Amino acid sequence: MPCLSYGQTFVVLLEISGRFADTAAEIAKVRAKMKKSLDVAAKQRELMAREGFEKVNDVVMAAEKKQLDDALAAAAAANYERTIVQFEKMSIT
Repeated sequence: MPCLSYGQTFVVLLEISGRFADTAAEIAKVRAKMKKSLDVAAKQRELMAREGFEKVNDVVMAAEKKQLDDALAAAAAANYERTIVQFEKMSIT
Protein backbone atom coordinates (compact mmCIF):
# COMPACT_ATOMS: atom_id res chain seq x y z
CA MET A 1 0.00 0.00 0.00
CA PRO A 2 1.77 3.22 -1.15
CA CYS A 3 2.00 6.09 1.28
CA LEU A 4 3.07 9.67 0.63
CA SER A 5 3.80 12.29 3.24
CA TYR A 6 5.16 15.75 2.75
CA GLY A 7 6.72 18.53 4.74
CA GLN A 8 10.35 19.48 4.63
CA THR A 9 11.08 16.26 2.74
CA PHE A 10 9.04 13.83 0.74
CA VAL A 11 8.75 10.23 1.80
CA VAL A 12 7.32 7.73 -0.63
CA LEU A 13 6.75 4.18 0.54
CA LEU A 14 6.04 1.56 -2.08
CA GLU A 15 5.37 -2.13 -1.74
CA ILE A 16 8.53 -3.78 -3.00
CA SER A 17 8.49 -7.11 -1.26
CA GLY A 18 10.03 -9.76 -3.42
CA ARG A 19 11.95 -7.32 -5.62
CA PHE A 20 15.17 -7.79 -3.69
CA ALA A 21 15.63 -11.45 -2.95
CA ASP A 22 19.00 -10.96 -1.30
CA THR A 23 19.12 -7.75 0.73
CA ALA A 24 22.59 -8.63 2.03
CA ALA A 25 23.89 -8.62 -1.55
CA GLU A 26 22.20 -5.27 -2.21
CA ILE A 27 23.75 -3.82 0.95
CA ALA A 28 27.16 -5.10 -0.18
CA LYS A 29 26.72 -3.38 -3.57
CA VAL A 30 25.80 -0.08 -1.94
CA ARG A 31 28.74 -0.32 0.47
CA ALA A 32 31.10 -0.99 -2.46
CA LYS A 33 29.82 2.08 -4.31
CA MET A 34 30.13 4.18 -1.17
CA LYS A 35 33.70 2.95 -0.59
CA LYS A 36 34.66 3.76 -4.16
CA SER A 37 33.34 7.34 -3.88
CA LEU A 38 35.05 7.87 -0.53
CA ASP A 39 38.32 6.38 -1.84
CA VAL A 40 38.32 8.82 -4.76
CA ALA A 41 37.77 11.70 -2.34
CA ALA A 42 40.56 10.45 -0.05
CA LYS A 43 43.00 10.17 -2.96
CA GLN A 44 42.17 13.70 -4.05
CA ARG A 45 42.68 15.02 -0.52
CA GLU A 46 46.00 13.17 -0.32
CA LEU A 47 47.10 14.59 -3.66
CA MET A 48 46.14 18.12 -2.69
CA ALA A 49 47.90 17.80 0.69
CA ARG A 50 51.25 16.85 -0.85
CA GLU A 51 54.14 19.18 -0.27
CA GLY A 52 54.43 21.66 -3.10
CA PHE A 53 50.89 21.16 -4.40
CA GLU A 54 50.06 24.76 -3.58
CA LYS A 55 52.59 25.76 -6.23
CA VAL A 56 50.79 24.13 -9.17
CA ASN A 57 49.12 26.46 -11.63
CA ASP A 58 45.59 27.66 -10.99
CA VAL A 59 44.07 25.54 -13.77
CA VAL A 60 45.45 22.30 -12.28
CA MET A 61 44.47 23.39 -8.77
CA ALA A 62 40.91 24.12 -9.89
CA ALA A 63 40.64 20.79 -11.75
CA GLU A 64 41.84 18.79 -8.75
CA LYS A 65 39.52 20.68 -6.40
CA LYS A 66 36.63 20.03 -8.78
CA GLN A 67 37.42 16.29 -8.76
CA LEU A 68 37.36 16.32 -4.97
CA ASP A 69 34.11 18.27 -4.87
CA ASP A 70 32.55 15.95 -7.46
CA ALA A 71 33.54 12.83 -5.50
CA LEU A 72 32.11 14.27 -2.28
CA ALA A 73 28.94 15.40 -4.04
CA ALA A 74 28.48 11.95 -5.60
CA ALA A 75 28.80 10.30 -2.20
CA ALA A 76 26.33 12.75 -0.67
CA ALA A 77 23.87 12.64 -3.54
CA ALA A 78 23.77 8.87 -3.61
CA ASN A 79 22.82 8.91 0.07
CA TYR A 80 24.50 5.56 0.61
CA GLU A 81 24.07 5.39 4.38
CA ARG A 82 20.35 5.98 4.15
CA THR A 83 20.02 3.36 1.42
CA ILE A 84 21.85 0.82 3.58
CA VAL A 85 19.54 1.54 6.51
CA GLN A 86 16.50 1.01 4.28
CA PHE A 87 17.83 -2.33 3.01
CA GLU A 88 18.60 -3.38 6.59
CA LYS A 89 15.01 -2.57 7.57
CA MET A 90 13.78 -4.68 4.65
CA SER A 91 15.82 -7.65 5.80
CA ILE A 92 14.41 -7.40 9.33
CA THR A 93 10.75 -7.33 8.31
